[in-house]
Amino acid sequence: MVALDLRGFGDSAVASPGFDAASAAEDVAALLAHLDLGPVHLLGQDLSGQVVYRVAAAHPELVRSLVAVETGLPGFGAEAFADVRHGGAWYIGALVTDGVPEVLLRGREEAFLADLLYPSYGVTEPVLTAADRAELVRAYARDGGFTGAAGLYRSLLHDGDELRRLAAHRLSAPVLAVGSAGGPFTETTLRAVADRVTGARVDGAGHYLAQEAPERLAEVLEAFLAEQD
Repeated sequence: MVALDLRGFGDSAVASPGFDAASAAEDVAALLAHLDLGPVHLLGQDLSGQVVYRVAAAHPELVRSLVAVETGLPGFGAEAFADVRHGGAWYIGALVTDGVPEVLLRGREEAFLADLLYPSYGVTEPVLTAADRAELVRAYARDGGFTGAAGLYRSLLHDGDELRRLAAHRLSAPVLAVGSAGGPFTETTLRAVADRVTGARVDGAGHYLAQEAPERLAEVLEAFLAEQD
């Protein structure tokens, strides 16, 4: 198993101002080709769902199956959540506006991420351990630490037409669409772009499913992957 920090996240290099979901997808495709693992089971959660979908759509030879966890796609409804002008999340508007993260969030990374954002999407408490909190703060407190997230959120707002064009050639690889707090949204979205979709639901968990209910998510993944192998 390979767990990847996308560019701009964790210990990967800080993203440039022009970073977007298309850039992230090419990063992932290049890494898969470099590692020469053969077609892989590729998983993305939340914002990274649009990235792994792009990889599967543009490089089907690299993807054996696709797993989308609490994921939406621009062009298929996710842009509404990112559009602060029409009721979207306020922090997305802040993150995608040049200069605003540096002014509003510098020195407030823990309060924003751990005290505000994660609890607002979690059902059970605590969502984050003390070690999780420290790691989030460390990664996002870097100079330019929010540019990766800003680029992916900006893609939600601007990439709808492009993803609808990609979706004209529907995915043929098996897809697992896993929902929790988002209800059926992930499955509905993936059925719009893929032919072989299995839906799964982890009830009683929040949006950040891999962090909040990793064991239950692993059970769902193992059952799906056993069928593929």
